[in-house]
Amino acid sequence: MKIAFLSTFYPYAGEISVGNAMLYRTIERSNEIKAFNFSLLYPELIYPGKEKFVDAHSNDDIIQSKRILNTANPASYYYTAQSINEFKPDVLLTRYWLPYLGASIGGTAKFINKKTKKFAIIDSMRAENSIIFEEKLNKIFVNNYDAFIVLNQQSKDDLLSIRPDAVCIEHPRPFFTSSGDKVEQNIARKILNIPIDKKLLLFYGEIRYYKGLDTIFKALTELDDTFHLLIVGNSHTNYEYENRKIKDLNIENKITIISRNPNVNEIPYIFAASDLLLLVVEKEMSQEIISNSFSLELPVIATDVGRYKEYFDSFGLIIERVDSELLKEAIKKYFDEDLKKTFINNLIDIKYNRSWESLATIIYDIYDKLKEQEDYTTF
Repeated sequence: MKIAFLSTFYPYAGEISVGNAMLYRTIERSNEIKAFNFSLLYPELIYPGKEKFVDAHSNDDIIQSKRILNTANPASYYYTAQSINEFKPDVLLTRYWLPYLGASIGGTAKFINKKTKKFAIIDSMRAENSIIFEEKLNKIFVNNYDAFIVLNQQSKDDLLSIRPDAVCIEHPRPFFTSSGDKVEQNIARKILNIPIDKKLLLFYGEIRYYKGLDTIFKALTELDDTFHLLIVGNSHTNYEYENRKIKDLNIENKITIISRNPNVNEIPYIFAASDLLLLVVEKEMSQEIISNSFSLELPVIATDVGRYKEYFDSFGLIIERVDSELLKEAIKKYFDEDLKKTFINNLIDIKYNRSWESLATIIYDIYDKLKEQEDYTTF
């Protein structure tokens, strides 16, 4: 099968681009695929400061793509379609996560050869802050595609409210795949100089006010000396505030700090050394840490924000809010009831359904069914 993939790829930064690269690599194993990218995604006039590109030290997968679609230039919709048509794909695949894209992605699809099946993966059909003509832009998009894969119930409801007869399959949002294989815990702890016999809690990522580290410190004071906290990531105070807090609470012997962002080869050791990841946050964080937890099989305690309940309902414990008492009780429950084995077994059961391979299979299945219907109608 020949597939044209129209969306964001390198050098664009962000979760959509990273996920697209993973799906691209999955599809290319057994298909001919070509990436078509944006030359301009977010105009400065409409989205000031939102156009983000990867930095020179990024580990992002460099997908070779043709940067051609300018969302602010309707003429580019036609030129993009012509370029895609020259490739003669069986399928045009795209991603949709913002109503603003309705005109460009929908407009491009309008000029695609009728023999090409047009599929869209929908992350969201709603802007964070409602924009003018949102409903009209969504309609332009929806009415120019043949089939849809929705990654959540809200998107499915929004899609079917516009087009009740749409060919639509819901698929859980895939987790990113972390690089590196699993490592034995004892080996990982020796390499990181972490006590072998401790119940190791992990705080991972750059320290920010909304990430609940103070709450974790407070909970740690109420846990016995068998518990140990590993903190990995940068601090904008160079750990001056954190070290002072740790000293005031007299928990220096219960904490190890790696005061920098780890390189990609260190991540498997950090997650293997740990028993439990703490996401005691006020708002949902990047999918990178979620995907590391998933790929490297480290259960989680998380607050009930964003999509965390959806992600971790069978792979961790959810607490209602950022609260040291709730966190302490959840930590004790996790270890007292030996939930790690249960959660990892649950993860193995759902892992394929949360994979890019599973999503790719849905794309192939939809194409086969549409071709069967077409052949039957022609016959």
